[in-house]
Amino acid sequence: MTDRLLEELRRAPLLEQLSDAQLAELVATGEEVAHPAGTVLLTEGAPSTGFYILLEGEIRVTRQVGGVDVVVGETSAPGSWAGLVPYVYEESPAGFTVTRDSRLFRTDDDVLRDLLDRGLPIAKHLLLGVTFGTERFRQLVADRERLAALGRLAAGLAHELNNPAAAIARAAARLQAAVASHEAAALEVACAAPGPGLVERLASVRAAIDAAMADPSNLSPLDRNDREDELADWLEDAGLEEGAAAAAGLVDVGFDAAAVDALVPAEGPARVPMMRWLVAATETAALLREVASAGTRITDLVGSVKQYSYLDRAPEQEIDLRRGLEDTLAVLADDLQGIAVERRYEPDLPAVVGQGGQLNQVWTNLLENAADALGHQGTIRLSASSEEGAVVVRVQDDGPGIPEELRARIFEPFFTTKGVGEGTGLGLDLARRIVTRDFGGELSVTSEPGSTTFVVTLPLPADPP
Repeated sequence: MTDRLLEELRRAPLLEQLSDAQLAELVATGEEVAHPAGTVLLTEGAPSTGFYILLEGEIRVTRQVGGVDVVVGETSAPGSWAGLVPYVYEESPAGFTVTRDSRLFRTDDDVLRDLLDRGLPIAKHLLLGVTFGTERFRQLVADRERLAALGRLAAGLAHELNNPAAAIARAAARLQAAVASHEAAALEVACAAPGPGLVERLASVRAAIDAAMADPSNLSPLDRNDREDELADWLEDAGLEEGAAAAAGLVDVGFDAAAVDALVPAEGPARVPMMRWLVAATETAALLREVASAGTRITDLVGSVKQYSYLDRAPEQEIDLRRGLEDTLAVLADDLQGIAVERRYEPDLPAVVGQGGQLNQVWTNLLENAADALGHQGTIRLSASSEEGAVVVRVQDDGPGIPEELRARIFEPFFTTKGVGEGTGLGLDLARRIVTRDFGGELSVTSEPGSTTFVVTLPLPADPP
């Protein structure tokens, strides 16, 4: 058994440079163990149970992000190792679980520490493994953070787009009946008052409708109710049986009894048909306005998303910080419901140069953190100004603040104060790396109860664009 074990361990990359005597010494200090699927070898953050080298089977490696186990990788390669690296970790940096029946070589951590103290070649492989594994995990979770952020943005945008889309659908459903009523009323007017002046009369009434809609009156609820009651009574007295139902739509565009009386004939067979046509034309115009307004909202949202993501743009370009902040606010509108946003932007704010999409990711992370701290009530204050060769953007919220004992750690990778499953702890780490690495700037924070401010300092180019 010892010869077979020696031969299996000899093929492990970790041990390939050990001499026969050194390898035999290692084998003498350990043992071959068998574990069924589901066995936990090491628990992240817990003391070590030993150092393991896989002989046959499979191991899964996990890290905790926001209380959730994230699979970093799985390996069935003989010679893969699991355990602490002496002098680097005091507790297990990850979780290691057997995913199918496996054979492993196990030795104590003290044995490994002794090997390192004696300068054996095993150290190089261990440290390379730690470096590669850490960087791979950080990249994996950073990608997960970006995908999670995209998912949140998509959900928010779906909600924001649903409102105007639903308004268009409702208006379109009502437009068919409104247009039919409009056409029937026009025919009724034509039959009641035929003549060469009919078209001009209808055109003048339509112009009055457009003018009223362009300058609507702002009535208090009480004044509005009074005007509706007054107009409904006037319409019914004038012979329009559906006057009570028609009054609300006419008041919506700013008409009162006197305005309607001035638009319809004073007497004669065309008086009531003209009232009916006025009601139908007003309803049709109001529905078309709803469709146009909702369509404009959708167009604005799509434009904001395109600007936010910098689609169809060069990798590096001049960045309009004011536009970037506003586009980010538009994209995050659903997350910011119930929160007041105050803006203070310096006029003619100079542009910085870089990748706008990355910078918008910074604004997204900072604004989402502020929104989480406020819990849909409170105020976010945005300011941007040029100061000593740089542009400084401040994102302030009046939430509870960051406790002093946590403030020094908020930029650490995987550190989060959110509940289990609610955050990866990479948002601020990602924001800081974008600001410092890609823009050569700084990201800092000050906080006290009632005021937390993140300060982003972005240096301006030596040769202004």
